[in-house]
Amino acid sequence: MYETHFGFHRQPFQSVDPAKLFFRSESVRGLLPRLTRCLRSSLGIGIVTALHGAGRSTLLRYLKTSMEHEGRTVFVSGSSLVSTTALHQLLMHCAVSHAGAGLAIDSVPTEVSRWSVSELLRRSMDFWGPVLLLVDDVHLVPVSVLNELRALSEEDWQGRTLVRILVSAPVAFEVDLSRPEYENFSHRIRCHEFLQPLTTQESFEFLKRQIESAGPQLVSTFTEPALELIVAARLLQSSHGQSAPPGWPGHQCWACPPFLRHNRHRGWSRR
Repeated sequence: MYETHFGFHRQPFQSVDPAKLFFRSESVRGLLPRLTRCLRSSLGIGIVTALHGAGRSTLLRYLKTSMEHEGRTVFVSGSSLVSTTALHQLLMHCAVSHAGAGLAIDSVPTEVSRWSVSELLRRSMDFWGPVLLLVDDVHLVPVSVLNELRALSEEDWQGRTLVRILVSAPVAFEVDLSRPEYENFSHRIRCHEFLQPLTTQESFEFLKRQIESAGPQLVSTFTEPALELIVAARLLQSSHGQSAPPGWPGHQCWACPPFLRHNRHRGWSRR
């Protein structure tokens, strides 16, 4: 593989620490304080929408890591919340795994319901804090579960909500939120942010940082003009409808490995 050839100690774009290499674009710097404030407050649900590949999943994973000291942070894909029972079991597991040391085993309810989950979270709130629930791809969640999320976001203990919720979805989900069946959920949204794609310069800086974090300096893998050409190539492809614009981090991660593999097969040390 190309990792040994170019001196990487791991594959680029696959950091095990989402906070360490999290790229703070201008858009991210603007919305992070508002999202953080939403998770710290008891005002309602927050939502981040973005075009596909813009980095909303990475943003939620970063918030999970950066806010672990403020409560019980949980990151979950919307595809796994197939029913209200699945949601209740997730929150029950969270409550027991964090508060189990302070609770008798026989005090954990055998039947999972909103009441039993809320009761267990109340009893552990003072020590462990609220649940910070980060739901990625919330457009995959059934309406019945969205309504249950809304109801849980209103459960409190001594004036503090037990479950603080931030969700993410493609920008097309905004249309769904205007439909009557989503009315209960959408009325609980208090913070709605749109994550902008990276600028061309930010795309270059993003790629440079990802490559150099994996081992070698950029100049030992790509010349800076070559990296600029990768960004430009993505822009040209998008103008012909072949791919996403270069400002989408997810697609930047797909763009570089083919170049690296190609250069490895050619035996080139850099391009």
